[in-house]
Amino acid sequence: MSLKMDRMSIYNDAIVADLRGGLGNQLFIFAAAYAQAQRLNCRLVLDASRFSNPAEPRRYELDFLEDLADETLRAPAGLPVPLLARLRRKAFPTRPLMFEETSAVGYDPAIEEITPGTTLAGYFQSPRYFDRVADLLFERLATGGSKQAPITLHLRRGDYLDPRFAKILGLTSVDYAKRALALLNALGVAGPVAVFSDEPGRVAHELDGFPADLTFPDQTGMSSLASMQQLAAGEHMIMSNSSFSWWAAWLMNRRTGGQIIAPRPWFGDDTAASDLLLPNWITLDTRS
Repeated sequence: MSLKMDRMSIYNDAIVADLRGGLGNQLFIFAAAYAQAQRLNCRLVLDASRFSNPAEPRRYELDFLEDLADETLRAPAGLPVPLLARLRRKAFPTRPLMFEETSAVGYDPAIEEITPGTTLAGYFQSPRYFDRVADLLFERLATGGSKQAPITLHLRRGDYLDPRFAKILGLTSVDYAKRALALLNALGVAGPVAVFSDEPGRVAHELDGFPADLTFPDQTGMSSLASMQQLAAGEHMIMSNSSFSWWAAWLMNRRTGGQIIAPRPWFGDDTAASDLLLPNWITLDTRS
């Protein structure tokens, strides 16, 4: 839908998901908004207009879920930033109701009091936001991914290495991965490890001498969703502190009930994210 159309009627009778970030973050925002639209029996609108900004490093990833929404708002591709900002202000002169998250990784029960016409602003990184639609989301996300080694390992690099973000985001190290593998071995889980990363060459070098047989599945040309499904296609997982990794672990956990090792703290500022991680996941300190 063009940004030039009148939005007020849409905002008055819909829950609007203000999408941002990569696939993992977009899924959390979508899931929270979809759950509320289902609760309220109202329309769901996906606002993907920010991804038309040439300066936006991420791209819109939820085409495969659009049939669950009533509208997807986009801006014409390739607009200069000032013009895009003007169009957004014109299209959204007011947002009558906004619900902004109070914690990046904690559930806010006040979301159950919102009404149609509300825009969700934030990342909503807690499975409690989408309990009522979890089964449907699993069905939509779980199809795909060829069988992997018994253990999958995800090491997020990329923007996590950027000095501007490193102290905030934190980093799952090779030492953490080694201790996680030793813990899995102590629990009776052994076998080859399939390694996934946004920088596989760098990680292959970092893992030189890693105490397991490693494979590096080829992700060339794969969509983010396909890569996530591949990561989830093992039996047990050593995950990173990323929303992409979280969704893969969530899918695997529901499919196999296998062991999931998650890093703590979740962020570089020692935020534990206890509301984000599932009760049966094992957390392992990344600081030692």
